[in-house]
Amino acid sequence: MSNPQSIKSSFNGVWVDTLTPLKEDLHIDLQLLESHLRTLLIKGAQGVVLFGYHGEGASFSSEEKAEAISFLLKAGVSASSILLSISCNAAPDVLKLVHFAQKAQLQGVLISAPSYYKSLSNLGLSKYFDHLLGAIGESELKIFLHILPIASHVDIPEAVFAEILNKHGKKIFGLINESGQSTLTQDLIKSFASEVKIHSCNESDLKALHSTGTISALANVIPRVVEQLLHSETNKQVNFVPGMKVKGSDDRLIEFQSLFPKLPPIASYKFILTQIYHDTAWLNCRPPLDKLDQNLMNELSKRFKKFDLQTNSE
Repeated sequence: MSNPQSIKSSFNGVWVDTLTPLKEDLHIDLQLLESHLRTLLIKGAQGVVLFGYHGEGASFSSEEKAEAISFLLKAGVSASSILLSISCNAAPDVLKLVHFAQKAQLQGVLISAPSYYKSLSNLGLSKYFDHLLGAIGESELKIFLHILPIASHVDIPEAVFAEILNKHGKKIFGLINESGQSTLTQDLIKSFASEVKIHSCNESDLKALHSTGTISALANVIPRVVEQLLHSETNKQVNFVPGMKVKGSDDRLIEFQSLFPKLPPIASYKFILTQIYHDTAWLNCRPPLDKLDQNLMNELSKRFKKFDLQTNSE
C-alpha cells in the first residue's frame, strides 16, 4: 500500500464544468466563452473543465475543441487553469487531444470510457485504457480517469481501475466520479485513496468527503456557494438573502438544486445564464440537444427570481 503522503497532487478548489455558448449558426461563441471563464475565475473558481458533460463535449469535434482552447490561451487565459474533458469514441481522437493538451501545457485531461458501446467487458475496458495510456508519452500533463455513465453508459468496475493503476499508476493523478452515486465515491475512497486522489462531482458530497477539490456544474451559477461547501470546515461565511433568514451554503445548494429537479440540466443551466448575463445567446444548444420550450422557460424564470441570486456573494 502506498504512503498517502506520496500521492500525486491532483487539483484543489472548485473547477467549473463549463457550459459552452453557441452562436445562432451553432459554432462556439469564443468571445462569450472567454467572458464567462473570466467571470468564474474572478469569482474564485480555481479553474475550468472545458467540453465536459455539461459543456456538451461529445457534440464538438477535436478540431473545434483545439481551436477554442487556442483562442482562450491567446486571449491570456492561463493554461494551468484549464482541464480538458475528452469524450471521444475513437482512440486516435483521444490521443490527438491528449497530445494537443500536452503541447499547450494544460493542467490536465479527463478521459472517460467510449460512449458508443454498452455492456463492455472488464478485459475490453482494460485494453482500451491500457492502449491509450501506453501511447501517451512521459509529460507533466495530469491524467484523470473519468467515471461518466450518464454519457458513456459504462460503469468502470473497480477491477479495471486496479489493473490500470497497477500498470500505469505513474500517469494517473485521480479518479473523478460524475455518476451522481455517493456510495460509489465512498467505495473508491476505500479501495484506492491510498494510491490516488478521489474526486466527486456531486456537490452534496463535499462536506462529508472533506475533499480538497471538485468539478461542479452548479458553479457556472453559484461558484462561491460551492467554494464554501468545499471548505466548510474553515470557511464559515454565509449568504445574506434580502427578506430571508441568514442561510448557509448547504441551504442555498438545496434551494438551487430544487429549481429544476426534472428539467434537462444543460438547457436549464444555459437558460439561467441568460437571466444572469441578460444575453439570449446562452439559450443555444448543439443538436441533438435543444433549448427549453417557452412554458418551461417561463416556469424556470419564476423559480429563479424566487431563488434571488446574490451575484456579489454567490
